[in-house]
Amino acid sequence: MVFAGLDCSYAIRNDGTLWAWGLNHKGQLGDGSTNSITVPKQIGIDSDWKSVVAPHFIVGTYRFAAAIKNNGTLWTWGENQKGQLGDGTFTNKHVPTQVGIDNNWVAVTAGNDFIVALKRNGTLWAWGGNGSMQIGDGTNITRNTPVQIGVSQNWKSIFAYSNGTFAIQKDGSLWGWGDNVVNRVIQSTPVRIELGSEWHTVSLTDDDGHVLGIKKDGTLWAWGSNQIGQLGIGTNDLLAEEPIQVGDGLWESVGTGWEHSVGIKKDGTLWAWGSDRFALINRHSTYTFSRIPVLIE
Repeated sequence: MVFAGLDCSYAIRNDGTLWAWGLNHKGQLGDGSTNSITVPKQIGIDSDWKSVVAPHFIVGTYRFAAAIKNNGTLWTWGENQKGQLGDGTFTNKHVPTQVGIDNNWVAVTAGNDFIVALKRNGTLWAWGGNGSMQIGDGTNITRNTPVQIGVSQNWKSIFAYSNGTFAIQKDGSLWGWGDNVVNRVIQSTPVRIELGSEWHTVSLTDDDGHVLGIKKDGTLWAWGSNQIGQLGIGTNDLLAEEPIQVGDGLWESVGTGWEHSVGIKKDGTLWAWGSDRFALINRHSTYTFSRIPVLIE
């Protein structure tokens, strides 16, 4: 797998080794130094890494990373002013440092200055900066060790953005908390997005504030900012506060960028919509935009 951070990149090879390259002034590459690297470099000698994440938002200012090993342990490194490394300190770490002694972690996601992680038993945990109540524990207290979010044991997947999080429970219901990427209303604990219980995955960018989600039946839905048509719903109204279906067809995956969106349908075709400022939709573009998905041939 590969993951692009704000100004660096991480990759896990098939043999389980972890590699990183790019900017490293906060130790975010995890190689024990603060020297930037222009080619992939192996991080440590372990060969049992499973997944890795880092903040990747334009508005992000903190450089750190988190990774899970095959044995269920969770590791963090890099910048730590808000306690986002979860090791009980506020000290930067230049090499991967284990978070506690737990070996039941199955998923992790990173916001601007906080981390949210999921355990095997379906419980949800968070730590780090909490100025926008993005930890979801009902407070705005900074946490440098994991705290459980509520008491539910039904969480299935998590998607953090700069100052908030979306999460899906095992019944398919979608929840959000922190600084709302759509209307900037802060929620201190998880709030259900809508009554439906069919959500499969979510993609979002708070750089322009739009969200896309695929339901279990393969339909695509969008909400949030839409001034450049990035929702793909046929209009370029300023804001959609509730999910609206995007066209027809069955979707496999979707991604959100700055004022544009891309998606792959189950038939393998690639589509894009929204801003075409950098010829993202049409290589012959003279900077226009599309309000609906356009087939990329």
